[in-house]
Amino acid sequence: MTYSKYGKQWREGLFYTHFLGLPMFLLFAPNIIHHWDMYNRSMEVNVGAQMGFLDSGWGEFGELVYRASGLFGWMFSWMNFEMPRLWLYLALNVGTQYICVSGVHKLSSIATAVTLNLILSIRKVVSLMLSVLIFQNPFNIGHWFGALLVFVGTVVYSLPVKKAKNVTKEEPEEGLIEKPSSESNKIS
Repeated sequence: MTYSKYGKQWREGLFYTHFLGLPMFLLFAPNIIHHWDMYNRSMEVNVGAQMGFLDSGWGEFGELVYRASGLFGWMFSWMNFEMPRLWLYLALNVGTQYICVSGVHKLSSIATAVTLNLILSIRKVVSLMLSVLIFQNPFNIGHWFGALLVFVGTVVYSLPVKKAKNVTKEEPEEGLIEKPSSESNKIS
């Protein structure tokens, strides 16, 4: 009913799915407090250096961006501060998850459920492939089978659907339909 009156509001769905789950964190309060302390005690790191934007031996890209004739370096110089490493990783995870979940909710407001499910399955397969390539995680026969199923499903879904042939309606016999006369269209 609300969709018909107000339209699909993806931000509202995003808000409620996260807001309504917040009280559940109270069940894990002791564990959260323990991890809070653990995060605070983690090794301090330079944020810009960890993200590769400052000259830190992190690679040529970070050095290139930082030293790029003042064009990009000043944009990331504000990141030259230290914080506990686990808090940095948590902030990066929360930021990327927000982008991902916002995209899913926005897509759900403009696509069908099947299309959304297909896109999310493809995203998961790509994430799996990146995990295998970047972190050298094992890729067994089950992974190959799942990737094949996603690929076949994508191809089948993208194929054009054959429409049923239009059944031509029989033309009505002459004289059964009254044709408007030119005189009845005249305004008096």
